[in-house]
Amino acid sequence: AFLQYLYNRKSTHYMLANTHKIPALSLFLSDFLLLTKSRLTLSVVFSSIAGYLLAAQVPSGWHILLLSLGGYGLAGASNAFNQIIEKDIDAKMNRTQNRP
Repeated sequence: AFLQYLYNRKSTHYMLANTHKIPALSLFLSDFLLLTKSRLTLSVVFSSIAGYLLAAQVPSGWHILLLSLGGYGLAGASNAFNQIIEKDIDAKMNRTQNRP
């Protein structure tokens, strides 16, 4: 049902899906990356991994994987929540008026 929503909504993605036959999963991924502000979130994850590597006596690949996934989830959720809370303010500012 959610993937069908991605095809039916009135947005730039809707136009792309109809003209270029972009799969719904790639549209969902695109929206997810925009909503979580992926560049900002990845910089937070990168800095936390760097801190872990500096502090750990014996780094573990498993710990790095969990830190990456958990860090992206936490930072991405806070970015998404921030966009929801500030949507009215963002719509009034030139710099932020096009945010999802």
